[in-house]
Amino acid sequence: MGMADTMAMRIALIEHDAFAAHMLLHLLNKTFPHAQVDSYTGRESNLIRRIAQDSYDVVVACMELDLFTGPGLCAAFRKLNDHTPLLGITSYPAHRYEHVLRQCGAQGLVSKNEPKKLLAAVASTAQHRVMHGFTQPYQAHHDLLQRRTLHRNLSAREATVLHLFMQYGNNSKAIGRDLHIHPETARKHLQNIRRKLGVADLTELRTVASNYDLELA
Repeated sequence: MGMADTMAMRIALIEHDAFAAHMLLHLLNKTFPHAQVDSYTGRESNLIRRIAQDSYDVVVACMELDLFTGPGLCAAFRKLNDHTPLLGITSYPAHRYEHVLRQCGAQGLVSKNEPKKLLAAVASTAQHRVMHGFTQPYQAHHDLLQRRTLHRNLSAREATVLHLFMQYGNNSKAIGRDLHIHPETARKHLQNIRRKLGVADLTELRTVASNYDLELA
């Protein structure tokens, strides 16, 4: 399925920004004229389950969403689906999400700011060609279900805060920015996480968390 291939494929695009969604739809429809592209904002009811049960050739998901973090959506999707490849897209530098997306079951990550690379990645991901360091959907699904989870007693929001803590450290402003919450709320979440996991301070929390593969709820 090359860039100019006329074979029909089904693409699920998850992008909450209306302007970005419009531009991406235009690019996808122009490049893959026989493809069916279904666009979602990420706010639809039961979206993850619906997409996981459908017969898409590839899911293209923005990492910056309203109701989910991108990695959180990816992990939830991969738990339910062991065959459809998922490609993450972002406006930020790829290293911001690359490590966590590998753990959350994606097959690749590409910048929205590089249209040619994005379109090539959509075509190759639909053919089950995974990017370096990522795994095939079945293996990613298996690994996700088998992975020892650190935060089984944490709420979904606390698990997300813990992931962001592993990225940003004790930077409540950065955590709050990603989750659209006040930095003080982020600090309170970290306090609750420490209490539930029985660690004395944030240094110990990082040490304990780094010994486990973290999985978003």
